[in-house]
Amino acid sequence: MTAATCDPRALSVAKAVHEREQPLATILFGSRARGDYEERRSDIDIMLVQSEEPDGEYKGSVEAWAEGVVRAAYGRWVPVQLVWFSEHEFSEGKRYINHIATQAMFDGVIMTQNPEEYHNRDAADEDAEYEYDWTPYAERLRHAEAHLIAFQDLVDLGRIDLLIGQQAQNALEHAMKALLEAHSARYQRTHNIGDLLGRVRDVDSDLRQFQFSIPPDIYTQYAGDQVYRPPNQPLLSEQPDYRERTVADAQRIIDRARAVRESRGD
Repeated sequence: MTAATCDPRALSVAKAVHEREQPLATILFGSRARGDYEERRSDIDIMLVQSEEPDGEYKGSVEAWAEGVVRAAYGRWVPVQLVWFSEHEFSEGKRYINHIATQAMFDGVIMTQNPEEYHNRDAADEDAEYEYDWTPYAERLRHAEAHLIAFQDLVDLGRIDLLIGQQAQNALEHAMKALLEAHSARYQRTHNIGDLLGRVRDVDSDLRQFQFSIPPDIYTQYAGDQVYRPPNQPLLSEQPDYRERTVADAQRIIDRARAVRESRGD
């Protein structure tokens, strides 16, 4: 990945973080590194690799400082995520094809004084040998089921639409990411339900024609910082039978994820 493909302002933020912290490596990754970002919606994802991961208080201070750099670069608030790894954790993580460290080395813009250790990898390299970490699959599935239960409880308790919508969005997002993990398929760091559904259709032949019974954009409006913007879609709780329809669609994805994982057996 070259700097030519990325969001130049996000790169300037990553460079500022790198110069301030002087880690072993700083990597701008995710959609703003790949170039497929949405100007008003995409996070700025920055990974820092240090000899030892700092404590939470220090990380919080750096994130607060980085938010100021972002405001100066964009003239507005843009969500920025700093992802920290110790040198050992990063080295362990890049053994796995589906680890965030490996994905960053595939797609990211890397700043380092040690290019022999920290350099871009080719995702299409058939000679590269990677293991697969099934932990993300298990965690995604666990979160999908927990959010789906919480969604039903909130509906039954008559809670406000925002809380209901957030749980529904989370349930669907985690369910689809669990299914993609079950297929060992790469996917973007995104909360967009429609984009994830498109990737699911590409990967899973049994769901090639699958559609949610409620438009995906209705769910997406409850994701991340979207909730701080004026609604541009009908509310989920305004949809007829939204509880039953959401549960049915989420459960179908969850059941499919579990079936794919069981069929692989590794």
